[in-house]
Amino acid sequence: MFLALALAIAPQAQAYDEFSDNTLRLEVVSQGMAQDALFAGGARLDMGSPYVSLEGRSQLSGHWVGRGSLGVDIFEDWEGFDLELGLSMSGGGDWYDRAIYAGPGVGFEFGMGVNVGRIHGHYRAITPFTDNPVGMISMERRWRLGVDVFDRLQLFGQGTVVNETAGVTDWEKARAVGLGAALSF
Repeated sequence: MFLALALAIAPQAQAYDEFSDNTLRLEVVSQGMAQDALFAGGARLDMGSPYVSLEGRSQLSGHWVGRGSLGVDIFEDWEGFDLELGLSMSGGGDWYDRAIYAGPGVGFEFGMGVNVGRIHGHYRAITPFTDNPVGMISMERRWRLGVDVFDRLQLFGQGTVVNETAGVTDWEKARAVGLGAALSF
């Protein structure tokens, strides 16, 4: 009887241990754009393989985007390579026009990264399912190269391509390059 009880409890205890290694990551980014600047911040909670993130991005020109994502890290146990798949929901608007763009932007999130010791490279793409204005401004391609300065602090350089409106044709306006920092708990 005790053996049956132990066998019944063991998988649940193992599942609890898997989620007890939660990591909260807070980050800020400042980037320059042609004739504009982009500022971003976010929080991400890794719960083993699944993750939840909330982030916001604002430009001096007034455009802003807020996004929530749910996803999984496919190779969570492998330290050298990351592969992430998720879904995101975005909202956006313009600070100066006091406008909120119609409809939520729902999209697919894909990320992959390579980790070599304290150095990390990461690519992330968010592709909207819709072509409404919020969907289009939430589109993002991001490249990041970072280094762990201390156990919990990472500094990184980041390049981002955003599509701030459906009519953007000047890609110089949609590119941003800058620096950021992330703190993990």
